[in-house]
Amino acid sequence: MRNNLKRVLAVVLSFVLMLSFLIANDVNVYAATKKVTKVEVTNLKKKTLTINKGQKKTLSVKVTTTGKKISTDFTVKSSNTKVATVKKSGKKVIISAKKNGKANITITSKADKKKKTVVKVTVVTPVKKVTMNTSKATVKLGKTLQLKATVSSDASNKSLKWTSSNSGVATVNSKGLVTAKKAGKATITAMAQDGSKKKATCVITVNDTNSIKSVKVIESLIVEVELEYPQKLTKANFAVHNKLMSKGNYVAGCDIEAIETSDNKKYYIYLYEWIALDSFVRVSISGLKGVSTQATKEITYTRETKVLTDEIYVKLASGSECEYSIVPEYNEYGYWTFTNTALPAGLKVEAKGAYTAFVSGTPSKSGIYNTTFTFTDEVGNVEKIKVNFVIGDTNTLTATTAPMYGVTQANGVYNLDRSISKIVYVTGGSGNYSYEIVGNKYGLAFDSSNYLEGTFYNPGTYKINIKITDKNNTNLTKTVVWTVNLKQGITVSGIVKDATGQGMTGVYVKFINVDDNNMYYGYVYDYGYSDSTGAYAAVVPAGTYDVIVYNEYMQTKYAGRKTVTTSESGFDIVMPLYKVVVYPDNTKISKFGTWYDGAGQPVGSGAYLYLRAGTHTLKTEGTCFEGKYTAVLNVTVAGNKDATAKVKIQQVQRETITLGQTISTKINNEYTYYKFVPTETGTYYFYSTSSYDTYGAIYDKNGTMITSKDGGGKGSNFEISYKFIAGETYYLAARKYSGSYFSTVSVTVSTTSSTATS
Repeated sequence: MRNNLKRVLAVVLSFVLMLSFLIANDVNVYAATKKVTKVEVTNLKKKTLTINKGQKKTLSVKVTTTGKKISTDFTVKSSNTKVATVKKSGKKVIISAKKNGKANITITSKADKKKKTVVKVTVVTPVKKVTMNTSKATVKLGKTLQLKATVSSDASNKSLKWTSSNSGVATVNSKGLVTAKKAGKATITAMAQDGSKKKATCVITVNDTNSIKSVKVIESLIVEVELEYPQKLTKANFAVHNKLMSKGNYVAGCDIEAIETSDNKKYYIYLYEWIALDSFVRVSISGLKGVSTQATKEITYTRETKVLTDEIYVKLASGSECEYSIVPEYNEYGYWTFTNTALPAGLKVEAKGAYTAFVSGTPSKSGIYNTTFTFTDEVGNVEKIKVNFVIGDTNTLTATTAPMYGVTQANGVYNLDRSISKIVYVTGGSGNYSYEIVGNKYGLAFDSSNYLEGTFYNPGTYKINIKITDKNNTNLTKTVVWTVNLKQGITVSGIVKDATGQGMTGVYVKFINVDDNNMYYGYVYDYGYSDSTGAYAAVVPAGTYDVIVYNEYMQTKYAGRKTVTTSESGFDIVMPLYKVVVYPDNTKISKFGTWYDGAGQPVGSGAYLYLRAGTHTLKTEGTCFEGKYTAVLNVTVAGNKDATAKVKIQQVQRETITLGQTISTKINNEYTYYKFVPTETGTYYFYSTSSYDTYGAIYDKNGTMITSKDGGGKGSNFEISYKFIAGETYYLAARKYSGSYFSTVSVTVSTTSSTATS
């Protein structure tokens, strides 16, 4: 029994011990799963933070735990509160940047102080501004450009990132070195790398290697084009267009006569069509190396801005109402504004137009008054007009003279403008005057029509006294002094030669004075004209001139800008032209008309042509004895040469004229032929009747001219008397002296002269 009790107690004790062990082990497991596992900042990828001085940054903190009833609260601390302070707000940490430097922000779990995280904070000064050394630049294709960018001096991070908006046009490296890749535009940006997003930009324009550097209209038929680099081009590479409207399209192309260059960099383009002043000009060039499309440049053809002076004379009557317009002479540059000095008493200015100053009113006192009107146009040109108001009354003569300026000719003789209205300005009295020179007359006198006769022979300044007398009241007189200023003309002479050095006849050598205020022939026009040997001579005052040479077919050359100070011979000019003598392949053609190139431009006439080097296809049409002809000339020119034109003749049926018959027909400057077969041998008259100057001729049946005549009839008409043989065939011909247009003319064959009854 006792043994059984012991066994039971042993079993119970074993159960209790086992239960105690199980309970104790469960408690230990529970304690082991209740803890803080992580402290982290959820809105930072890394445990570093850069913050600008004066700014704040909020961190989101998360404390991760296992088990229940474990605190997720935390504490926060800055290692350097002078650099950055911290403030806890719920699950957030607010960092305030105080000054540049570094600080560690430690976030620690309250439940487990071993669990923490540290954020390394750097406080910096941000970039306030990025500046570039230039905002725009031009780079030639294949070249480089070093750009420089700087950031504000107090910025902590001065690093920049360089980028290009169009790397196909221009690339940029990390140091701002730009490399031009192809023509176009690209924006280069230098961006601050501190996150401030501050930047600076530069617009880069890449020019083609041989792009157009400049375009200038020297004279309305000559365009100067300069390339960036030399390149050999032909006329076919160039195109010139002209327009009048700023918003318009370039629909008008200018036919190019030729191009010329001495260095393959500066080209002169010679045109057939005039370019109007103040119009728009576009030059296009194809075939430039490294250029996939045409290079173009546009300009406006204007003269250089200038200050001009002028003087005019206005005659008025005291007490009479008047109105007068003051208009600038060079009215070519848009609208004008003007100012003026004091006007004579009784007059006022009314600005009624954008180009004109109107003066109106009633002058109250006789005398001579000077007012200066200063006009300024849209582009800054200034014209100062001195207005001399000459005011007279019935009892007083008021007069003045206009000074004259001139240049003596090569032989020392200068002929004055002889009109009295250009010399003396007089008003008052009856208005009917006589004039005489008193004192030293220098061989001058006024005739009965007040026309100045006489000549000055030497340069110098002359003072001539002119007495004015009122014809209706000889007691009214006035003597004025007329000043004549003559400069010795400077002779520039030489030979105009073709490309082989032979003289060219009929070539104009034009000197254009670049000084518009030169009173001594400010603009000289066609002052040299080459004779049969090519010699020319121009008489000009001292000055600087653009020298332009051309013939009647506008084959042009710019001979450059020349300063003339002393007489000079040997100023020879070589035209880039060769003489070509043209022969027909058909002997029935005795002469050629005007030759035209493929663009329809005339290049010469007759059998003697001057052509530029190259291959030419020319055409001319006209009439000959056989009918209408067409001649075509294909010629390659490299020097003076003879050439043969191929001629085609279209036979025509001749109208028959009989004795006593008058035929009314339309003719021009080419002969029109009439078949005539007389039935009786005798002397007959062939003549024209018209208001035009006409020529006549008689041919035999083979087309050989027997005789011709200009004149002999009534007025400018021709008349030919000739003994005709019965039964023979003749051809009578008539033409106008000049003019390709047709006019009505009557021709007659008669036994009596057209002047027999006159």
